[in-house]
Amino acid sequence: VRDLFAQSGRYSLVDVGGVDAAEAKSRSLHRCDGCDAAIAQQLGAEQSFVGVVKRITRTEYTVRYQIRDASTGAVLSSADSGLRMGADYSWSRGAVRLIKDQLLEKESQ
Repeated sequence: VRDLFAQSGRYSLVDVGGVDAAEAKSRSLHRCDGCDAAIAQQLGAEQSFVGVVKRITRTEYTVRYQIRDASTGAVLSSADSGLRMGADYSWSRGAVRLIKDQLLEKESQ
C-alpha cells in the first residue's frame, strides 16, 4: 500500500518513526477518535491515513482505511473491503485492491 501511494504521484509519505504519541506506539490509532489527524499535522502532513486489517477467523480478514484532513480532523475518505478474504496472505492483496478501487481510481475520475 505504501508503494501504491508513492507511485500514484498524489501522495508523499511522511516518516512517522519519530512520533512520540502513545496511540502510535501502541498501534491503536484506529481507536483514538481522530487523534491521527493531530499527529499528522505535527509531522507536517496535510492528511492522515489509518488502515486496519481485522482478523475474523484464523484464515479470514477484512481491510478498512480512513483518511482525515490533518488541520480539521474531518474524514475525507473511508472504505471497507466488505468481504472476508481467506488465507493469511490475502489481506495484503485485499488492501492493495481496496486502495486502488476505492481511493486512487475513484479520485482520478
